[in-house]
Amino acid sequence: MDESLWRRSSEDPTVQYQSRQRVLQVADYIVPGHGPMFAVAGPARGPAPLTPILPCFLRGYV
Repeated sequence: MDESLWRRSSEDPTVQYQSRQRVLQVADYIVPGHGPMFAVAGPARGPAPLTPILPCFLRGYV
């Protein structure tokens, strides 16, 4: 997967990366906004992050 595609248009690449990783850890299937549904398996799953994911507009306020 070419991560540069979403990173170029991301408002906050760090938070988006964390969010993508969280989804890969908990989902069995992903239904993207484009393209077909796909199963999450193998190395896409990793250890769960230890820190909560906060949207950019909440950081510094919580």
